Amino acid sequence: MSETETLFVALRQSADQDVVDMLERMVRDAPDHALNKMNALDLAAKEGVGEERVIAALLNAVGLGMFEMTWNVMCPSCAGVLSANKSLKTLEGRSIIALSAPRAMRRRSTTWSR
Repeated sequence: MSETETLFVALRQSADQDVVDMLERMVRDAPDHALNKMNALDLAAKEGVGEERVIAALLNAVGLGMFEMTWNVMCPSCAGVLSANKSLKTLEGRSIIALSAPRAMRRRSTTWSR
């Protein structure tokens, strides 16, 4: 049994069978770009599966090391990524201020990003 098969067996013990089948099919058959920056809510809608079931399965898969989860801070004006974070704890206070600041301040806040 390959490492991937072993991980999916483990995931089946903690997540919905239909969602795990869908993820396994995607990992096996989908092009790499389809697995990059997956949106759990979009995936649930596209596959006709409950959002909570997809989120739970993906969180369990992250715990097993099958996927990586990142949080992107998006600019509300241009939708550009201001920062990418592996944890919400790594968000800098200045980024949060920049997102909640009035539009005129947001322009100045771009100097705060790295």
